[in-house]
Amino acid sequence: MTRILALVWPDLRAPDPPPELTAAFEPMLDALDDLSPRVEAVDVGVALVDVTGLGALIGTERRIAARAAALARDVAPLSVRCGIGDNRWLAALAARLARPEHPGAPAALHVIPSGAAATRETLRDLALDLLP
Repeated sequence: MTRILALVWPDLRAPDPPPELTAAFEPMLDALDDLSPRVEAVDVGVALVDVTGLGALIGTERRIAARAAALARDVAPLSVRCGIGDNRWLAALAARLARPEHPGAPAALHVIPSGAAATRETLRDLALDLLP
């Protein structure tokens, strides 16, 4: 089953981010190539990474997301929201739902479980305004 990791850097998504921050986005994407060859920039501050099959190499999805965040932070120390799901939309939704475990944490992660039944169970209780 396909698993996608969405990374969203709020500082880059803010209105009129400083040019030195936006200039770091391309090198951050290049750094993510060390994790997976399938990296896509959706917009400035939003990247999708196909992490299918990386569990055997890196470990849990939490470890995969932590590795991605660390690679990007080596380029620019920005906070990031990470989300993992079975497709692009679910991964982006998971990133929107990600909340830091403690104040000031550099990264947050939310995982939508794999499989149709688990996805339905997760989505059932979410607000409709999260739909595109």
